[in-house]
Amino acid sequence: MANLAKACNHTIDNSILDQQQEAKWSQPFYFIFGADPQLGIVTQDVTWQDEIQYVQRAVDEVNKMQPPPRFFMVGGDLVNSPPSKPTHRQQVEDFKKAFAQLNHQIPLMCLPGNHDIGDTPTPDDIATYRQDFGDDWYSFWCGGVYFIVLNSQYYYDGSNLQDIKKEQHQWLEDHLVEAQLAHAKHIVLFQHIPLCLQGIDEEDTYFIIPKKERLPLFSALKYHGVVSVFTGHRHANADVNVDGIQLTTASSMSFQLGNEKNGITVVKVDDKAITSKYYQYDDLPTKITFD
Repeated sequence: MANLAKACNHTIDNSILDQQQEAKWSQPFYFIFGADPQLGIVTQDVTWQDEIQYVQRAVDEVNKMQPPPRFFMVGGDLVNSPPSKPTHRQQVEDFKKAFAQLNHQIPLMCLPGNHDIGDTPTPDDIATYRQDFGDDWYSFWCGGVYFIVLNSQYYYDGSNLQDIKKEQHQWLEDHLVEAQLAHAKHIVLFQHIPLCLQGIDEEDTYFIIPKKERLPLFSALKYHGVVSVFTGHRHANADVNVDGIQLTTASSMSFQLGNEKNGITVVKVDDKAITSKYYQYDDLPTKITFD
């Protein structure tokens, strides 16, 4: 895939986004956040033609948008089968084919969800993901904004990967400092599993990061000035603002557990704020304006 941005050394190649130029703010822009395409979820891996069609619908609608978005971030659960299942390999290949017609001016970026690497991932699971999609955590500049991508499974259940978990968290702390010192216009985080859905002290459930990991992670984000966190996993929309950080959970591209219809989120960035709106496919705008 020509436009799949596979992170290496925990960053995006300059040929995709020139990191020196992109560190400077110039004008408002927008990007697309699509959560949980999860090829295989509808029939539990018997077939995934429906999910392929939903992804292709998203690609068709995004290709119509003017001006084009700066990038398209897929927020985890790219596929339904973890690496241990025989259907995993074909789902990964079909995921890439489904996105193949995305306008090549639009970098496609991915992050891992629990289905991509397993609920309790092993080193082999992580190696498989990295081979297919690049580093599982990374950062990049775009339009003067600093974006950080994390593997949230380490916080949910990193019991088999304690050293890698510590490595990611230390990297996060270091790069939050880097973003502040570079005077990023905004700092934005992407990960699959939400920190919370209602409030930062809510009780643990399957759909959120456990409190023992959630609270110190949130504290680091708050201390270093993160303004927005975008997640998926819930297959329903949720928005909560905690101490000035907007925590946005976007519903699925392919399969709903709430009242939404399949769709994607358009995220607008200006010098003062970041705003987002989830659209079902039929309602997506073709002309993106900044009022």
